[in-house]
Amino acid sequence: NAVLDEPTEDSLIGMLSHLGLMHDPRARKDMVPDEVWAEMPPDPEILALEIKRAQLKGVQYRIAGTENEDRIRELTKLIAQKRAKRTKYIQRNYREHYFYNRPTWEIERQANGEEEEEYVEPAIDLQIPERAELAAILCNQPEDLSSTALLELRI
Repeated sequence: NAVLDEPTEDSLIGMLSHLGLMHDPRARKDMVPDEVWAEMPPDPEILALEIKRAQLKGVQYRIAGTENEDRIRELTKLIAQKRAKRTKYIQRNYREHYFYNRPTWEIERQANGEEEEEYVEPAIDLQIPERAELAAILCNQPEDLSSTALLELRI
């Protein structure tokens, strides 16, 4: 098959199973539950930077014109960057955990005789009428549309 530039059966199965796993409408970018965020210990590096910034600021609220203004602003920027990086890391790891364990959770629920959760699509609430109409066209396409009819809808 490699000589004919055709994918092998294993690669097709791998590709199709990957698509099935990665397309879950319940999975959002920020899908980490609040309980997980609450249980996360604070990052010691961020805490150390915040303590250092607090020491430089002292009791002052406004830092404009102080001798440590540049260093305080650098620390504030660094703290924001580290928090964003940590948040992204936690979200990515939770997403990996979700996609790795979701099939197992489904099998266990079926084995226990529990009912399957019915997925309810979120309502699209847009203020601009043109956008609402466009969203309705794109999201609610009939299954039996031909390629020409689908092209007509997009135009």
